[in-house]
Amino acid sequence: GHTVRRHNPNGCDICNRTGYYGRTLLLEALIIEGNDAMRNELYKTLMTNTAEIVHLPGVVLYARGDNIRKLVQEGYIDARAGLLQLE
Repeated sequence: GHTVRRHNPNGCDICNRTGYYGRTLLLEALIIEGNDAMRNELYKTLMTNTAEIVHLPGVVLYARGDNIRKLVQEGYIDARAGLLQLE
């Protein structure tokens, strides 16, 4: 796994006294599981109404806003930075 670094208010020489080193990605992911029949249904939905994809069995959406909130709650990113990303 990857290490997510927390904010260091004191900073250091490596981070140029910003308190941040490295990057945290704020992603949106669509996870698709299932058999060929389920994937065929997904393909049909993609061709007709993409908004309905998240309602299909075997599909899980990890929304960007939800991920930002989780990173803030767990202390991985500063709340002010999270609010800026949500705007």
